[in-house]
Amino acid sequence: MAATTFVLYELTLDLLGSKDANGKALATCPTHGEGNNRALRIWRKADGGTVCKCFGGCDWRDVHDWLCSKLGIQSTEATPREVDEAEMKRRADLRRESEAKAERNRVRAVTRVKTVLKISDHVTEHGYLVKKGVQPTPTLRQIPLLKLLRVIQYHPKDRNGDKLRGDVLIVPVKCGDTFTSIEMIDGDGRKSALAGGEKVGGFWATQKLPDAREVLLVGEGVATCLSASQCSGYPAIATLSVSQLERVVRLMQARYPASKIVVLADLDKSGEPHTEAVRVSKEFDTFLGLPGGEGGCELAEMDFNDLHLMCGIQSVQTAIQKALEQKR
Repeated sequence: MAATTFVLYELTLDLLGSKDANGKALATCPTHGEGNNRALRIWRKADGGTVCKCFGGCDWRDVHDWLCSKLGIQSTEATPREVDEAEMKRRADLRRESEAKAERNRVRAVTRVKTVLKISDHVTEHGYLVKKGVQPTPTLRQIPLLKLLRVIQYHPKDRNGDKLRGDVLIVPVKCGDTFTSIEMIDGDGRKSALAGGEKVGGFWATQKLPDAREVLLVGEGVATCLSASQCSGYPAIATLSVSQLERVVRLMQARYPASKIVVLADLDKSGEPHTEAVRVSKEFDTFLGLPGGEGGCELAEMDFNDLHLMCGIQSVQTAIQKALEQKR
């Protein structure tokens, strides 16, 4: 299969995966939707370019188009080799096999999610929430690790390969009207998504969403959204991944056309808001919330939970109010 070459290697890794000891990376392919199945390989070429190749049978053009749109870059493409009819059939068969496997994984994941939500408990106290300085909500669940393992049939690990330990916080991910996946968080903050679970267009809400809301907050992380919601009184939606921000904002605008939507941006190492949050806010004409403190409280790489912990409730309220006063 032909590969697609990108000049901006580090940006691609930031978006899809992290380097291993050999400089290569494994990533979830964004086009074939197999949850945590890391079929995409990323590596640097000798000439400095970057190769992204899906071994799950995806057409290289689909991967190319998705990455270019997310990175906002012009790319240089490797010329695809001429293929004969047999090769085209092989690729089509691989795609069908991949799609069928993905569907089986999704069905299995939904069944596991239902079971986990049924046997788990309402959260009274959890180490992660205590560390983040936020209160539990009825939309979160909690389950002992061994009980969880009996349901999902594997030991979840974070992106560094470390296994989750102790009681696990369960964050249900909803796509449409169905819970299709869960994010699992242990007391030390290790996070893992359910293998095979569908997260595209999915979200978690800090509370049951009413038919209409004047203000709706949309952010990436659970702690970010809990801090913003509990300090401001407005409901918040967590996308659980920055790559899902656009889809979820589009969904919320369609569902709540009269609501004022505030996109909660994280600040990067330079102290600037994350570019994807800025882009989505501009494209969908929403308000942009920046976690800026006062009195020397503002730092680089800050999110709304950091603002809450370091600067207090009033700082979060002020930041969100400033966002709502923006002229659009």
